Amino acid sequence: MRPAAGPEAESIARFAARYPFPLDEYQLQALRALDAGRSVLVAAPTGSGKTVLADFGIYLAREQ
Repeated sequence: MRPAAGPEAESIARFAARYPFPLDEYQLQALRALDAGRSVLVAAPTGSGKTVLADFGIYLAREQ
């Protein structure tokens, strides 16, 4: 996983460490936006890992 820039990097790195595979760049971009409090809309093929983004949203909510 390529580290995110800024203070959000820590929460994203902790979350991403739970997965046995590296996250794709589109996932990391979406995670950075979610971590910054923004909304995201992701259009990607079935099986490409969109559920990771929903899991991160839940992760952030539970952290608060």
